[in-house]
Amino acid sequence: MAINTRIMVRGLRCIDRRYVFDRVVNGIRIYHRFVDGTDGKTAELWVSKKISEVVSHKYIPESKSCSLTVRQILNAYWEEHLSGISSKYKETRKYHLDRIDDFFGPLTIPALPPLHGQVSSGILTAAHVERYIKMRSQDKNKSGSNISPSTIQDEINILIQAINHCMGRSALVRITYNPVKGYIRPEQKDPLKIVLDEGMEGGPEWRAIFAKCSEVVKPLVLTLYETGMRPIEVFSMRRNWWAECSPDKWIIEFPPEFAEKTLKERRIPVSLTLLGVMRSRLQNMESDDLFFSSPRTGAIRTNHWQGFENAVKRVQEMVKNASRFSEFTAFDTWALSEGWNSDDILLAWDAKGFTGTGVTPYALRRTRLSAWDAIDENASRYVSGHVSKKDSHNSHYIRFPLNRLFKLVGLEYNKADLRLVKSG
Repeated sequence: MAINTRIMVRGLRCIDRRYVFDRVVNGIRIYHRFVDGTDGKTAELWVSKKISEVVSHKYIPESKSCSLTVRQILNAYWEEHLSGISSKYKETRKYHLDRIDDFFGPLTIPALPPLHGQVSSGILTAAHVERYIKMRSQDKNKSGSNISPSTIQDEINILIQAINHCMGRSALVRITYNPVKGYIRPEQKDPLKIVLDEGMEGGPEWRAIFAKCSEVVKPLVLTLYETGMRPIEVFSMRRNWWAECSPDKWIIEFPPEFAEKTLKERRIPVSLTLLGVMRSRLQNMESDDLFFSSPRTGAIRTNHWQGFENAVKRVQEMVKNASRFSEFTAFDTWALSEGWNSDDILLAWDAKGFTGTGVTPYALRRTRLSAWDAIDENASRYVSGHVSKKDSHNSHYIRFPLNRLFKLVGLEYNKADLRLVKSG
């Protein structure tokens, strides 16, 4: 195929059927010899990109591109990109970077792609990624379970993002290609979508778990269940997020900087059940107080999760005993002889079929959203923080006034009741 020698970019020439670019832009010389067979349009696009980099002060001459270790690339990515992100994400990203560095850190990425068959053992390849996936899948998390495929995929994504960052945006180091671009992604199972009571509100499984929670843990568990908030969001919740519209109608005004994943503000209606539990606490808190922190130290009480897990285990044991009987009368007689109270007997019998497998605090969020979806799916998406910028219908065309939000919690809202007295 003939090469088009008509050149429209100053400094780009075709010499012996091969393009060469040599030009000074803003005092910086850009010189590049294209590989044989490069067409004129590709060469012009490359030149346009490099000139833009010079103008935006992001250009690094090819002479500065060199072999780098993965550790150097990860350090540049951390310093230039990740170190400035929100603190609540920074700790997680740093943890993933450390795991990646432990395995990939000493490996190198050459300045130029190695020829086929000439790859040494110390050069990063897609095969290293596949070995990492197999090795990491054998590691255990804090609860003793294997590291999930989604966590491993997140770590690989960070590695690829770091490499791509150093290919185009980094002002510290520069590499010319991505050696793991063609790695084989592991197959991931569809999420289990574990919910309580098949997504129905106030079912026997929820009632049994809540009844077996300690009095200290109940306010947190109830907040998760009634608001559909993510666990990390609940722990960030402060008194001044709560706003009163009328004596029995409150909303939680969620600041965007605390919204997990989406970083978008949203409003969450408060049910009468939750308000009844929280009303006295609201009256005794300062504006900036956290709801679920230690009154002595101010630290977040993450040990609440253990209390929830213990409640699930108690219900599992209760249901296991109830499942041994086909008739309630026989179970009732046995349970009374074992010292059970009447409430536990009814809870265990009603919750028959509950296994508890995979039930985590996120099951409370999923259950709430399933119940809200049956009432108003679009409002449920907004309140849960699932409206993305790509969803133009909900992002640009749909409004969610208070009367629509309060319907999710079974309340009728009238503008005549509007007070919007800020909690702070």
